[in-house]
Amino acid sequence: SEDKSLAFQFNGIKETSVSSKITDEIVSNFSQEKVQLNLGFSLSGNPVDSTIVLTILVKFKLKIAEKYKEFFSFTTDTIFKFKNLDEKLIKIEESEIFVDDDLMINLLSISIGATRGMMSYKVSSFPFELLLPLFDVSDILEQANNKK
Repeated sequence: SEDKSLAFQFNGIKETSVSSKITDEIVSNFSQEKVQLNLGFSLSGNPVDSTIVLTILVKFKLKIAEKYKEFFSFTTDTIFKFKNLDEKLIKIEESEIFVDDDLMINLLSISIGATRGMMSYKVSSFPFELLLPLFDVSDILEQANNKK
C-alpha cells in the first residue's frame, strides 16, 4: 500500500537580518519589566519543489520616559521541504499557502526554537540578559488567525 502520511524535513535556518542599537541610555535604563517583545511570522512557498519558508521576526523595545525604543531585532527564515503533500493539511500555491493549524503549530515551534538558539548566540555579549521566552504557539496562531 502507498504511504499517505505527510512527511516534511527541516531544511535549515538562516539569519536574514539583525539590528542592534544598544546605547548607553538603553543599558542604564534596562530592566526586564520595561521590555516589550514583539514576535511576528510570515509564510512563503515554492510549489515547484514543495518547500515553504517560515520567517520569524523578533523585536525588543525598552520603555524609557513613557516611550518605547527598539534596541534589538532579529529575523530568520526556516526552510521546510514536504513530501506526499496532503491538500487537507498543506497547499502551496504561487500567491497563497494554506497550512492546517496543528501542522502550523509544529512548524512555528520548530522555527521559534531554532530562532531562540541563534538569537541567544547573538546577544551573549550584551551587558544584560535578553531572552526569547517560551511561547504558547497556539495563542500566537490564534492571534494571527484573528487578524485575517
